[in-house]
Amino acid sequence: MSSILPASRKLACQLRIVFADLQANYPNAVNGVTGATQILPFARKYVAEMYIAATELRQEASIAREDSEEVDAELQRTLWASCIWELSVLVLIQRPVVLGELLVPWWQRHLSDRRTEESELPMLLASEEPHLLLTYWPTLRTLLALGRDQQALQLVQCHPALQEAPSGAGMRVMQQLLLRLETLIEQFPRLSDPDLFQPQLEEVALGQRSQAVLAVFQHQWRQWRLDLGELARDAASAAQSDRSAAEIYETASLLSGEDAAITAAVGTEWHAVLLAKLLLQQPTRLRWQVADLVRELVPPLHSLDAFQRALTGILSDDPYAAVQAIREAYGDGWLVAHLWDLLCRVSRVQVDQMQDSDLDFRQYLLLQYAKALGGCGPLWQLAVEYASDLVHPPSSCEPAREWIGQLLRGQPLLHSVKVRKLLQQCERHGLHQTAQLIISQWSQRGQEVPASKTNSPLDHVEDVEAARLVQVASSALDEVLTKGDVVSGIGGPAADGVSASGCEGPSMRELRLTLRGAGLAGASYFSGPKWLPGYFELLEMLRTGVDQCDMQRFSLLCLNLCTADTPLTAEPPPYALSHRVLQLLAGLSSFSTRPILLSPPASAAIGAADTPVFDIESTYQLFGHAERVKANLLNKTPAEAANSRPHQLTRSEQQLSLVLTQHLSDAILFAPQVNASCRHP
Repeated sequence: MSSILPASRKLACQLRIVFADLQANYPNAVNGVTGATQILPFARKYVAEMYIAATELRQEASIAREDSEEVDAELQRTLWASCIWELSVLVLIQRPVVLGELLVPWWQRHLSDRRTEESELPMLLASEEPHLLLTYWPTLRTLLALGRDQQALQLVQCHPALQEAPSGAGMRVMQQLLLRLETLIEQFPRLSDPDLFQPQLEEVALGQRSQAVLAVFQHQWRQWRLDLGELARDAASAAQSDRSAAEIYETASLLSGEDAAITAAVGTEWHAVLLAKLLLQQPTRLRWQVADLVRELVPPLHSLDAFQRALTGILSDDPYAAVQAIREAYGDGWLVAHLWDLLCRVSRVQVDQMQDSDLDFRQYLLLQYAKALGGCGPLWQLAVEYASDLVHPPSSCEPAREWIGQLLRGQPLLHSVKVRKLLQQCERHGLHQTAQLIISQWSQRGQEVPASKTNSPLDHVEDVEAARLVQVASSALDEVLTKGDVVSGIGGPAADGVSASGCEGPSMRELRLTLRGAGLAGASYFSGPKWLPGYFELLEMLRTGVDQCDMQRFSLLCLNLCTADTPLTAEPPPYALSHRVLQLLAGLSSFSTRPILLSPPASAAIGAADTPVFDIESTYQLFGHAERVKANLLNKTPAEAANSRPHQLTRSEQQLSLVLTQHLSDAILFAPQVNASCRHP
């Protein structure tokens, strides 16, 4: 694929994020120790990203454009993929005791004809005499057969006969029949006990709790069927004189699970008939027994397309047949690669070795997907990440390493930043010959090879993007501070103009995109500067206001960003950013002249807070860090340390040192009892 739609490109990136989280939590994919309960949250994250991509594709499809057909086709593929994925997770990974009840929402989302619910039902409910319309009873029976009990009950209750006042002993037969039908629909037994939805292997006997739940349900089911049989007999007796009674008899026959009534209600689609039979005939049929029913209902496989063969394979509990059909329909892309990875992790499939290859089938599918990503220029780094998972232990897949070398050698050398990225990947995977080739090609263009202070071309060098990121982070702080009096919101209610619903500025949005996800970041998949998640969280707190409950978190973030010891960020932020945060805390920012450091109790410097933001020890840490930075700036030459200025401090740095000293002395003088063991400089 030489090009890719924006929504599909974003989907590929988000799927990689979920996969990286899964790898970080459960690195051993084929040892069979990962259970379904641990895998299910990740499986749901995968399908959530598919739905988000489908929504964005719908938005793109609604705009008239030249590639509308391509967008429509990609939307259809994404929807079918989510359908297959959900069913695979339900049957092959979750593996509940009974399947029929859980199939209802899946079928309604993906395979149902929505015209009944979205068109015919609203028209009938809006009519004053819906029972006179020809679609009234067929619509009612279709809703019942496909598990839409509440909509069916709503349709029964709008019948005019039920709107009339009861007439005692003289109540008409029709009204009696409708009341009984309404009651039976309300009391329709449904298997909803959570114990029946837990993973259950067919070779393991059912637990006592599950057996008890099934026994109770079967008793309720038999009693309900007896009441239904009585209604059917009474309706048949009255059918000769009342056409509506005949319709009630047909409805009772459907609820009794008669094959002819099911076919008349749902048509001949095998999956609709399967769902109706599981609901109305065999609600307690165990999951591993559904395969026999599927074989009875499904037409010959050669008459089905690849998509329907995939559904048949999944419902038959045959992951190999399902994956074969998925590969026919979708190729070796993200769907089959990620699905087979999950199946391997829960030991639903064996670790099958490929013929004439050192790869097993899981590695082969992931490498094929990486190659597909590598065919799209902008996604070459994503392709390298997937292949890298196969190179490093426990996989140690040499074909993946060789392919990474081929991919890197084939990349166009557009600018020095990309050359540095390519060299970093060469260093990561030990591809020294590839690195030399890239350097040779770049040098032939008359460009200076990006190199570090050492002679090795693979050493890391200072990235130009790092300086730009610092600039964006500083601009984001300006955007937050210009929205209102941030200091008055520390320790109290948010200031006017500072709210969670406020619009983000362009720098804040760029930082959020850099973190590869909405909301607060810090996820394990983030591979950028380690200080950025904590810094972004601090900006969010300043933007939305910091109440008393958030004070401890706010204080910890400030300390981690402004001191050398950074357990939270695991990496000190650039000096320029920590200096700006210190200025804000000391009241030296151009946006606020009110400090938020610890002050004497009589001072109003801490706004609405009842307690200081920082205790004496924290103030000492901030002061100590500022002094160490000052000593570093004064005592080292520019060649020895970044940001060094021998024998020279700016006015803002001098003011910051003075204010921190004053705050520390105030804390010691006015609150000596707070921390008697505090170290003094």
